[in-house]
Amino acid sequence: DAAICCLDSLNYLTSPKDVQRTFQRLHLFIAPGGLLVFDVSSAAKLRALDGQVFLDETEDAYCVWRAEFSPRRRMCTYGIDLFCREANGLWSRMEEVHEEYAYEPPELEEMLRQAGFRQIRQYGELKMRAPKPGEGRIFFAARKEF
Repeated sequence: DAAICCLDSLNYLTSPKDVQRTFQRLHLFIAPGGLLVFDVSSAAKLRALDGQVFLDETEDAYCVWRAEFSPRRRMCTYGIDLFCREANGLWSRMEEVHEEYAYEPPELEEMLRQAGFRQIRQYGELKMRAPKPGEGRIFFAARKEF
């Protein structure tokens, strides 16, 4: 009857074609009258992360997280270095790279319409109202018609 995609997971689909195919597949399997609910990190949030560095430290872990935004690619890239203390007292290092695409609400609405969804609604960050400019997270609800 419904599908839920949480925690900006669609931003990790870095090709608009992949998002379109995802919406089409979800429309195929959601029951008539059912809902698709998802959230995205807004383009404004991803742009604002450019150049930011975040640190998190505990007794056994140290994490450094750097963000860079490319306007040309509409991509926010996170470089994550995680240091963990091993049982022998030495530290091991792991590295990860994450990329998120900065989707704009009108293009997501159009993709939803093209996939067959209707009654598309947008909500602000944890609010039951339309999103305001600059909000960090935007929630969508779209219905598959009967």
